[in-house]
Amino acid sequence: MAESVRKISEVPKGQKLQFFIDYFWLHTVLIICGILCIWYLIYALNQPRPDAKVLMASYENFVPEEVIFGLEDAFNEQGMDFNEDGRVMMQINYNYLDERLKVEAPESYVTLQTKLMTSVADRSQLYHILDEEAYQLFFHYTAVGTYAEFEGYETGHDPEEFVKIPLSEIPVLAAQIPEKDADKLFFTIRPRVNAVLDTEKKTVYYNKHIDALAKMLGFEKTN
Repeated sequence: MAESVRKISEVPKGQKLQFFIDYFWLHTVLIICGILCIWYLIYALNQPRPDAKVLMASYENFVPEEVIFGLEDAFNEQGMDFNEDGRVMMQINYNYLDERLKVEAPESYVTLQTKLMTSVADRSQLYHILDEEAYQLFFHYTAVGTYAEFEGYETGHDPEEFVKIPLSEIPVLAAQIPEKDADKLFFTIRPRVNAVLDTEKKTVYYNKHIDALAKMLGFEKTN
């Protein structure tokens, strides 16, 4: 091959493309792939990471995309820089299970149900916005916290009461929801025991969620 490369200028003009394919095509493809992989890795590492993912799920109350964007903006305005990277970015993951799909497209409905159940088990999503049916599902799987999670705050609620706050009672979020739906969607938080806080980092991250939510709700610290 080295001899061929040294004599590339001697290759007849009509055969140079075939010469390139025979000796250099694979190497060129590998180099391009390597460059693309490095570029993508650098790109991915420099993308902003969401400070938190908010799980939103509903069976009966469809939430339009523009409302979801509005809710994300409302969260961002609260300055929840949980990962302390100097940027605030909250991400809402929405699951809508249209009951009509049970009859019209049962396979699609099962897929959506599976996705939602995966979300129920996803302990990284600590904030939840749910309609009544979705709330009952999360409650069944012990994914709904109580006011005892707000340790160190005066909440005005019994510590054993489960957190189920209509969005109409959270002004910064209610402003983004049509009035007719604000009482049909509820804000809750995953309990500490279900979040599996087995490291100090996870505990600190959870407490940041509690502090931010307490601030939105106007709870006062007791110490």
